[in-house]
Amino acid sequence: MTATIMIPAKLSGSDFVALRVAWNVAQDASIVLPLQLSLDEITDLVRFLGKQLPDDFASTVLADLVERPETPINLLESLFESADIGLQVAICIRTDLSGYLLEKCLSSTVPDVIEHIVFNKAISISDCERLLTTPPGRAAENAIRRAIEIKRSPDRMK
Repeated sequence: MTATIMIPAKLSGSDFVALRVAWNVAQDASIVLPLQLSLDEITDLVRFLGKQLPDDFASTVLADLVERPETPINLLESLFESADIGLQVAICIRTDLSGYLLEKCLSSTVPDVIEHIVFNKAISISDCERLLTTPPGRAAENAIRRAIEIKRSPDRMK
């Protein structure tokens, strides 16, 4: 049976510890954030959870938050350096990346990040071709070549 870990809009330190324990004990758990969060609540959650990194539970909750279009880019920028691979991927698949984040994603040394960033609509074919000349890009070559093929097709990813 799947456990459901409900994340409150206002997360205290003791709530975080209790929820992390429940998440660690559960064999199978889904994390549920409130559907509606104010900008202040998002900011507070991202800042609180960012301070908990490299904690796996914090990273998992943050990955859900950063995928939300209402999460401001400046908050993603503050997380990128301390983010684990999964959180970096979640950040890099956003289509509204700042120039700073776009460059961070494109210059990643992690093949898993490269495999995902190339499918981002914000990434050009020339960016993809440039990645093929880097060691992580060569490790992600199949994904990059597939992304180039898709980007060149008339029915391009919508």
